[in-house]
Amino acid sequence: MTLDGRPLPDATVRFTPTGRGRTAQGVTDGAGRYRLLYLRDIPGADVDRHVVRITTASEETGGVESLPPRYHRRSQLEAIVRHGHNRHDFALESTAATAADR
Repeated sequence: MTLDGRPLPDATVRFTPTGRGRTAQGVTDGAGRYRLLYLRDIPGADVDRHVVRITTASEETGGVESLPPRYHRRSQLEAIVRHGHNRHDFALESTAATAADR
């Protein structure tokens, strides 16, 4: 995952199925890579179409969010998770506001 072409570390990534199922989440590392956990120690996500929300707000940042709302609160990101290994990269941009950011 990148922000303005650079790896985005320490971002929480949540995949929420549009059908039935449980949200899976992970945190990006220094290279912007993440691994979703379905449960505490079970990797993966439900096979389904997902709304993806990415946030940088955390206790460490004092709840301060550095990403536009279109990536979290009003997310426009989607991903389809299929059986087997999946890879979903997101190239985020901090500028070029859209209607979802207003």
